[in-house]
Amino acid sequence: MTSDGRHILPHRLLRSGTLYHISIADQDTLIKDYHLTTVIDFRTKSEVLEKPDIVMEGVQYCDIPIVDEETTGITRSGKLDEIIKSFKDIPEDSYVYFVHSYYLKAEDEGIVTATTEYSTHIHASVEQGNVFACQFHPEKSSDIGIQILKNFVEL
Repeated sequence: MTSDGRHILPHRLLRSGTLYHISIADQDTLIKDYHLTTVIDFRTKSEVLEKPDIVMEGVQYCDIPIVDEETTGITRSGKLDEIIKSFKDIPEDSYVYFVHSYYLKAEDEGIVTATTEYSTHIHASVEQGNVFACQFHPEKSSDIGIQILKNFVEL
């Protein structure tokens, strides 16, 4: 619903993950049933290169990355043996997905478990006791995000 109470008509706006793995049947459904004409891809250039979408005939593609490449890397904070178990098997400077116009600044820097740089030093994740929070979106962070979520579930 829009701010003035109007609704977007059904099948006019679809939200999806990547389309690199889409089947022919799903392509036909999007084009014939949903009348897909435009795909707007918000991924970074490196994400598009890593897993390019399947090009569907008659569909216009617009690449509009909403995050600069240099904003996506996270660096661990603290001593290696003190790092949260959620980052087990996650390589240093891994790329994760941020999409906010605000950032986390922990009052106690001792709870910061990952950081990144984007115009300023950003605390990308914190941990204290049984609480873990992250500024980035692990569910949208490809294989790295999946590993972080698996690690979290196994805590």
